[in-house]
Amino acid sequence: MAQRAIGVAELGAGASYAELKVQCHQALAAYQYSPGRECIEVKERNLNGGAKAIEGLRAYAMGGTTTDEEATSAKRRRASEKLAGFAASDEERRAEVEAARASCPEWAQKQALAARLEEEQLRIGLPALERHAKSLERQRGREASKGGKSFEQDAGTPLGEILLERIRVNETADASVADGNADGTADGTGADGTAGDELVLLNGVTLGMAKAEIDYLVCKPRAGAAAGAGAGGGGGDGGGGTFLDAVALCEVKHDSSDLGYAVLKSAETMAWLCGERGSYDAAEWVNKLHPLGHFGLKRDRSGAEVDVTHTMKAPSGCTYLFDRQSFVQFRNPLSRPLPPRLHVVTSSRRRTGHATLRPVSSKVFGQLQKKAARDIDLVEALKGDQAADRYDWEKMRLWLRELSGPLSA
Repeated sequence: MAQRAIGVAELGAGASYAELKVQCHQALAAYQYSPGRECIEVKERNLNGGAKAIEGLRAYAMGGTTTDEEATSAKRRRASEKLAGFAASDEERRAEVEAARASCPEWAQKQALAARLEEEQLRIGLPALERHAKSLERQRGREASKGGKSFEQDAGTPLGEILLERIRVNETADASVADGNADGTADGTGADGTAGDELVLLNGVTLGMAKAEIDYLVCKPRAGAAAGAGAGGGGGDGGGGTFLDAVALCEVKHDSSDLGYAVLKSAETMAWLCGERGSYDAAEWVNKLHPLGHFGLKRDRSGAEVDVTHTMKAPSGCTYLFDRQSFVQFRNPLSRPLPPRLHVVTSSRRRTGHATLRPVSSKVFGQLQKKAARDIDLVEALKGDQAADRYDWEKMRLWLRELSGPLSA
């Protein structure tokens, strides 16, 4: 309702307001393709970088204490001396930004129209409505996150009782075939010779990942791996622990409409963990613990790639170790359209406002709801047949397709 109030307010502002919004959009597009945009952005980055350097110098220079050693005090004095020079160069950078902007008419047009639009939005009370809508969105997001986490925790007990037993049966059956047992009976050991009941169920596994978290990871101790061997590196703490090999991954989704997204996201995560480089963009996975954007790899001082062991401390107090070998069973044969060893848990109970299974995820559905409430042309199209005949529904379909993944619930 808060988003609808914004849409109604904009719709009630009249044709002149709608035309001003179109002009702002056109001016922004013109600026994006203007020859002066790159120069302006370079100068702005230089100005922002200089401001951060001045802030850092000032904090260091003013951070002295009576316990500082003489060498540290000398460094702080030199930082204070540099501040004056940086302040002068900061004025030069500001002048360069203003000059670049003055030479770009598209920037001036964009700014003038944006100022006019801001005045009109103040006149119709839009900023207050926006603040109220954002407050409700944050509250709804917290409630959804809390509900999802609660459902994930509740799923832990049946997972431990049902999923682990199913995996034990599969593992022992695989071991029987591998050992050449003609009758196919289980011999009580896993495929690598470990006991079949040694499976470990871990919740909320991140391993320092930049863009994912595994709800539940099923592992087993690695046969013949000495505790603590190879520990250290990017995520390791150098201490002892038990090497684990992952045998299954489980994604828990309270909203069944998110199943398609969950499968696709899990497939990318599994490909990243097992090193299938053609199935993920390494640049999206780069962070402090994974500087190359690949799991279990970093560069040494010579520039060569070396293996890294990552450490996870479980709530039970156990220390578990993971390396690239830990996820080899996640490798996806080309003949399989879906990732192997992936299990999904969801609820058959429909929540209020989610009475049907949607073809798009809850995130995309939220964006669609917002557009239906805020897009003036769409609001008009939903209110009357004549506006509906004029509306570009094909453009809407393409917009939805861009937001949605190729797999839906």
